[in-house]
Amino acid sequence: MPKDNIARAISKSEMGDSKNYENLRYEGFGPFNSAFIIETLTDNKNRSASSIRTILQKNGGRLGESGSTTHLFNNCGVIHIDKKKYGEEEVFEIATNSGAKDCLNLDNYYEIISKKEDFYKVKSEFEKKINNFKYSGIEWRPINYLEINEDQNKKILEMLDSLEELDDVQNIYTNSNLRNI
Repeated sequence: MPKDNIARAISKSEMGDSKNYENLRYEGFGPFNSAFIIETLTDNKNRSASSIRTILQKNGGRLGESGSTTHLFNNCGVIHIDKKKYGEEEVFEIATNSGAKDCLNLDNYYEIISKKEDFYKVKSEFEKKINNFKYSGIEWRPINYLEINEDQNKKILEMLDSLEELDDVQNIYTNSNLRNI
């Protein structure tokens, strides 16, 4: 999550009690039939929906109805643990015993994936033996990735930048297999 989004969320929470904020999820399609799930924290859902719809439409996409893209994603718990601090066997054993769905050995960290329902159980088992994580949270992970070329990649990244600039947007998930250029 970008640092600006965290700062905006904190400032919104400090703004007094007069506003009522809601967590809302928008689903839509971007260019090249890419699917998006956009999580927001907003005090005005009409403004959020309008802003998101405008960005999607300007980039060849459209806002979808509830459930239009969630079937393309799994909602799961994710934990990242620094490789430098813990061994593979130790992490794998905790993951297996806590009911995690998967344990991946990536470049700089181990990634533990659990069902959304089991996330807090798995996380608490890790917290008993490991004192800090690089990251932990609940995410939408695509079931299948959409392969795109370099030009398509640029267009989708530009649209993501526009969405991230919106104050209400907290997280964006896509099924596009993006790569940094």
